[in-house]
Amino acid sequence: MCVRENVQLRYRERDKVYVFVLQVDDDISLQFSDPKTFYVQFKEMKMTQFQEKWQSMSSQGRVAREISGCADYRSSAAFLGNHKLSDDQRSFVCRGRLQLLQCNSLLHLYYGVPKQCKLCDFPYDTASHLLNGCAKQKNLYQQRHDRIVELVHLKIKSVNSKRNTHVIKDSSITPQVFGSQQPHFQNPHTRPDMTVIDRDAKTAMIIEISVPFDAHMSITYEQKYQKYFPLSLEINELGYSTKIVVLIVGSLGFVHSRFSSGLKLCGISRAEAKFLASYCSISAIIGSHRAWKLRCKQLGHN
Repeated sequence: MCVRENVQLRYRERDKVYVFVLQVDDDISLQFSDPKTFYVQFKEMKMTQFQEKWQSMSSQGRVAREISGCADYRSSAAFLGNHKLSDDQRSFVCRGRLQLLQCNSLLHLYYGVPKQCKLCDFPYDTASHLLNGCAKQKNLYQQRHDRIVELVHLKIKSVNSKRNTHVIKDSSITPQVFGSQQPHFQNPHTRPDMTVIDRDAKTAMIIEISVPFDAHMSITYEQKYQKYFPLSLEINELGYSTKIVVLIVGSLGFVHSRFSSGLKLCGISRAEAKFLASYCSISAIIGSHRAWKLRCKQLGHN
């Protein structure tokens, strides 16, 4: 095993002990006399090598590569410990994150079938398309999004029930809500998923929730923030201090690293924010699996 893994076992005469020599690169080698310390270091090095090789894969490593640095991995792995999910649902998530779902773009590599989606004729039937972009399943995507909006809305409304706070869900906001006589805002984007207005503290919070394909989480976060930034400036001019909270959950259950911190800005405790992040991850997975199964049924697949 030492020869296979390029590890040398030497006897150090001076200390009368055996040492493990681990070659890090051409110029650096490490020596360990304690087996446990060697095991920890060796395992960490092999895991790093495995991760780098995996993420370098153009297709199977794409999701892991794109979410690196922007995902809450603990909340994103909640589905593995949720025994209410079926094995079929867990398998769906694992295959989806590795981009191994049986979409036409993948089957084209092996069987030469057409790449386009058979439901909407989109030219590329990829995992991203079937979970987020198929025109024939738009209603299922909307239901998945609305379910997470409702979960977050109920929690925010609950924690602000005893304050002079107005929580607006899925409704356009006007300057009149903030006590202004202006007829309308200049910015066209005035319908965030939620708006929380604290009359006493003169604060407003714009909350936007999105369920993109997991590899697009970072881009979607920036787009949503920029979308409502002009509106926040107009609200500031009305005398309210404004914050923008963007909550992103991937369609395969990856949770954005700022999801929990965004919930805490809304007054939710850390423990509840962590729990809700995991819960929303599971909700997104269930919604995506429902869309996947319906697609298979429509195409006559098992």
